[in-house]
Amino acid sequence: MQAHLKTAPANAKPKFLKELAKPAQEKNFKIFLLAKRKRIDKFNMKVQFDRNLRQDKNRQCITGGIFYCRDSADFSVSASNKLSCNLTVKCFEIGNKNIPPNVIGNTKKRKFNEIMTDFEQTKNALNFVNKLAIQEQESYKDLFLFVNEFKKRYDKAIEKLPYHINLIDELHANENAHSRILEKLLKQKTHNGKFEILESFISYIKEKGGNHFSKIQIKNPEITQEKERIDLWIRDNKSYAIIIENKVNYATDQEKQIERYINKTKSYGFIEENIFVLYLPPTYEKEPEQQSWGDYYLSDIKNERYLKLSFSDDILFWLRDYVLPNVRIKDTYLRSAIEQYIDHLEGIFSLRKINNNMNMELQKFIESELKLSEKEPEQAINSIIEKVEGLNNAITQLQLVREKYCYCCLYEWENRLKQDFPELKNEIQNNNKDKDYPNLGIRLNYKGINYSVLIEFSKHYKSGLTPYFGIGRHYASEQKEETITDFLKPYFSEKFSENNEWWYFWTDTSYKNGYERLKSLIIEMIKYMEK
Repeated sequence: MQAHLKTAPANAKPKFLKELAKPAQEKNFKIFLLAKRKRIDKFNMKVQFDRNLRQDKNRQCITGGIFYCRDSADFSVSASNKLSCNLTVKCFEIGNKNIPPNVIGNTKKRKFNEIMTDFEQTKNALNFVNKLAIQEQESYKDLFLFVNEFKKRYDKAIEKLPYHINLIDELHANENAHSRILEKLLKQKTHNGKFEILESFISYIKEKGGNHFSKIQIKNPEITQEKERIDLWIRDNKSYAIIIENKVNYATDQEKQIERYINKTKSYGFIEENIFVLYLPPTYEKEPEQQSWGDYYLSDIKNERYLKLSFSDDILFWLRDYVLPNVRIKDTYLRSAIEQYIDHLEGIFSLRKINNNMNMELQKFIESELKLSEKEPEQAINSIIEKVEGLNNAITQLQLVREKYCYCCLYEWENRLKQDFPELKNEIQNNNKDKDYPNLGIRLNYKGINYSVLIEFSKHYKSGLTPYFGIGRHYASEQKEETITDFLKPYFSEKFSENNEWWYFWTDTSYKNGYERLKSLIIEMIKYMEK
């Protein structure tokens, strides 16, 4: 059906034709958004009409098409009518559909109002986000001022303490050191083959964990530290396996960490029903993240065979009240080691008796800074909770900044390698853009077979806090070569890694000493190959 125009009475002059009798004006609808000082203050709408109305050769108004008109199976519009129409009536008729002329104006007005509404909502949202960001920044400033002042008072209080020495304190034990100490204690064995400290530990676990842990029976246990990168691993003839994750230094959970450890345990032949997970945070507040459990978040392992034991409330208590009283007097070194470790843990959590006065002073400072005495007990607790949450958020941000500087270390160390080993410049390899296992090293060759001396860190290992270095097949071969294994094993027999698919051997280091230890190992290997 072709669109057409109805005829009107001869003397009729519709209102909009009266307007056309005035000097012709082109309807150029323009919206000006005025911005000032990078911030939109308001909308200014100006509707302008030019003096020269566009006309065709027959002096007809060129409409540029009929609004709402579509070519379809229901109706069609001729090409000429799409460009021009005789405007002689109050409305257009297309088929059986009458469209008043003011629809165009109303529709444009509606769309304009919608744009204004959307913009105002967007502007309000951005203002709200900016306000939150400013508040967050101010909150961090206040938090850091509080922490700095607390640190000053803490340092002064430490200077007043009586002389005290603890060898573990002086060695600055990290999480690995704590795991090694626990491993050595759990491996304690009498002359008749009895694992006394391990038995005590399992008894404590059963007491805290309930019936599901009662199936654990010690027969021929194998206790390892850092095997398959699991902090502590107790396995006993496929009858049970205990995964122990040590978080004494508040390390964050690695991506799907517990899931990976469970899968690794299953690969050693243990069924899920015989796998247990112990999580050792510093205090009870820390829980494993959901992502760390991965596919096992809703599993029976988590619901029935998982137990959290904190260092401050469980490990320390177990050592002091269960283990130490039962150590024989003749076992001098064992007793001394346990006493030192208990004292070290008491020092970490400020529980040493010599710290009592210092603790009271620091607690008074906190009460004063948070104005707790001016608040009701419920309000005081909320203030403390908010401060703890703020500290945890600040720690998270600090960890992200630390990760950035870990990558900076690799870039800096690469430049040092080029300076220290110019003759091996072409053998320097780096993977410092990798998100999971960034590393850096030098490729060497023994009897035509390549291997690499390198340093690496990973958020999947000790949350990136502890870099590690050694000799691996990285940038060298698709698998570990037997020739390199035979060549290296005599030299690194105590540190050799039999079960790692990438490393012939590796050991922990620190960012402070990492480069120097890498450099020393490269020099050692060059000299060793020259023999």
